[in-house]
Amino acid sequence: MSKKQQVWLLASCFMVLTACTNDDTKEDVSLTVFDSDVAELFGEVQIEMTIGDEKEGYEEGSKEEAEFTMPAGMTHADEHGVLIADTGNNAVRSLDEEGVVTTFAGGEAENAEGTFVNPHDVTYEPETETVYIADTGNGAIKTVENGEVNTVLEGLERPSGITTGPNSEVYISETGNHRIIKLEDNNEFTVVAGDYEEEDYLRSGGLEDGIGEEARFREPYGLTVDDEGTIYVADSGNQRIRTISPAGEVDTLAGAGEELMEDSDYIEPGAEDGEADEAAFNFPRDVQLMADELLFVADTYNHAVRVVDLNNGYVEAWLGFEAHTESKVEENAQIEGPYGLVFDEEDLLISDFWNNNIRRVTSKNE
Repeated sequence: MSKKQQVWLLASCFMVLTACTNDDTKEDVSLTVFDSDVAELFGEVQIEMTIGDEKEGYEEGSKEEAEFTMPAGMTHADEHGVLIADTGNNAVRSLDEEGVVTTFAGGEAENAEGTFVNPHDVTYEPETETVYIADTGNGAIKTVENGEVNTVLEGLERPSGITTGPNSEVYISETGNHRIIKLEDNNEFTVVAGDYEEEDYLRSGGLEDGIGEEARFREPYGLTVDDEGTIYVADSGNQRIRTISPAGEVDTLAGAGEELMEDSDYIEPGAEDGEADEAAFNFPRDVQLMADELLFVADTYNHAVRVVDLNNGYVEAWLGFEAHTESKVEENAQIEGPYGLVFDEEDLLISDFWNNNIRRVTSKNE
């Protein structure tokens, strides 16, 4: 194993596969809750459905029978239902409205061996009816069209997030290279924002707002795009939520702190609600817009879903720890490592990474 491979493996073990090496991340944290539009738009909520068992596995079937292994990013894909990057099973799974799970691509499907390695995210482009998959372990972007899997981009460093824009653009978080890239028609890419420094095979990012490649990220993961073309990024290693304007200008939307963790290049995580420039996150992995007013954040290592109110700039805990759920959802609605978020009509689906299941959150007011 080369030194570069060792670095990649260590980073993957720390950031992706387990939180067990840091028990501090599982401590309950009491967060102050601010009034915001989340109550008006979503109301009181409950876990309406859990799809999958808590044990790791690979099974198709009903919500009670299905099994996942570390499900991550998700997307809504028209007649394909909700597609889920089932990371530990090297598969993309499909979830229908009744809670039935099947395999869309990879996994144990016929001729699927080696198709994907730890895929972390998936997106759907409706104009071309194309599914794009961030095949993280293979360093590739793959497509599925009419059941056929093709590689459209390779040689990337841990692509872990993928989404489409309002004009069919495909944006990718190239996590290992600390940047956001755009897939071009010739199956090449251009850099939208971010760059890295390399020393002894280790590529490091940073924390800097700015234009294009002048800006710096630290291991960006999930991303989403609004109707105006603004990209929202879960800048995981910086414990921040960042935005990229259509002109390529990177700004910090929420998150604070500059001190690095001991023996690490990551910003010290936290769990604080409040004004956006005072809020603290713990390795957030995904973001999802609701009505262009609220940005939902999978605050993965805080085991919570947080909300950034884009109208007044507040960040608040929405569900997760019992301390968070006291006036939000039922006490048994604990989640352990929320990773991917997607809206399915008016419900929010959460991939519960270390519980190996999918949670459907619905409003009690419906």
